[in-house]
Amino acid sequence: MSHASSIFAQFVRQQTALLTTFRRDGRPVGTAVHLVVEGDHLYFRTWHTAGKLKRIRNNPFVELAPSDMRGRPQGPAIGAQARILDGDEAAHAAHLLGKKYPVLHSWLIPLVHRLSGKKTMHLVLTAVSPKSHVEASRSGGGPEAAEGSARRGDDGGWRRWSHRMRTGNVRIQRYYSARKKNKCSPLQFPGKTQRRSIS
Repeated sequence: MSHASSIFAQFVRQQTALLTTFRRDGRPVGTAVHLVVEGDHLYFRTWHTAGKLKRIRNNPFVELAPSDMRGRPQGPAIGAQARILDGDEAAHAAHLLGKKYPVLHSWLIPLVHRLSGKKTMHLVLTAVSPKSHVEASRSGGGPEAAEGSARRGDDGGWRRWSHRMRTGNVRIQRYYSARKKNKCSPLQFPGKTQRRSIS
C-alpha cells in the first residue's frame, strides 16, 4: 500500500469528513462533505458557485479530518492537494459517489443541483508527503507554489503563512472551547471563521 492510500484508508468507511479550505488571508473554513476513496485518490463533489470551490481555485492545499454528519472532527486532519475534474474523470467520480451513496448521490443531490440551476463539480484529493505538507503550509499555495518560492529564495510567504496559521489555530481553539461550554452553535465561529453544510 502506498503512502497516499495508507493515509486515505481511514476514510474508506467514513460517511462524512470535515474539509478545511483556506481564504486568501489564511483563515480556515470547515465544510462537511461526503466522500469516496479509490486507491490513492479521494473524491467529493460540490457546485460551481460554492465558496469552497472558489477557495480551492485560489489555494488547492486543503486539510481533511474524519467527522460526524455535522462536521465535528472525530480524528486528526491530514494535508492534501485538491484538483477539479472534468470529462471522464468527473463521470468516474460521480459513479463512485453514486455507488457509495445510492440515494443521495445517484439522484437526489444531482436533482437538487439541476433544479436550483447549479452545475455539479467533482474534485479529487491526493495526499501530500509530510515534507510537501510543511512546504505547502509555508508557501500558502501547495507544493508547486512552495517549490516556486524556494527557487526565488522568497521566505516572505513562510512568514505570512506562519502568522495566518497561528491566527487560525487560535480561532479554532476558541471555537471548540466555546462548543464544549455550549456557548456557540455549529454555525458560529469566534473570529468569523465559518463551517458550511454538506454539499
